[in-house]
Amino acid sequence: MIHISNAWEYDSRDAIYPVHYETVSRSARFFTKAEHYVTVKTPDMSVYRIMAEHILYIETVKRSARLRVHTEKDTIIINETLPEFEKKYPGLFLRIHASYLINPAHVREIRRFSVTLSDGTELPIPEKKYTRVRKQLLQEDREKQLLAAGEQNPSDPGAL
Repeated sequence: MIHISNAWEYDSRDAIYPVHYETVSRSARFFTKAEHYVTVKTPDMSVYRIMAEHILYIETVKRSARLRVHTEKDTIIINETLPEFEKKYPGLFLRIHASYLINPAHVREIRRFSVTLSDGTELPIPEKKYTRVRKQLLQEDREKQLLAAGEQNPSDPGAL
């Protein structure tokens, strides 16, 4: 709800409050895009709430039930397994390897059996998963382009 007060001219009958206001109220949407957050717990029981768009990739810590969450600025070790994390946040990340989940928004390049992220990190893609991963990344890229085209021209019903 937005509250807007518009002053109207001085009224000679009111000596105490010489300026009057007319109240206009309208509902408004401040958030047009749903933001996704990931809540994680570290081994020292600290809890972090991270915006999903800031996460680059997630990798398993060998021989343990822990993960490394690589963000644009930090690396956080959490108490979870990759399948648990993937089940908890479906659709936000893409499984490219038994040890890695990536954020598709940070993919800069995909080559035969590897993917390069926005920070320059190169991660492997197994030969058997390469075709599926490539197809999913291209599909997400197409959907983003269609969404961007729809936002630029919302009056066009055939945009989406």
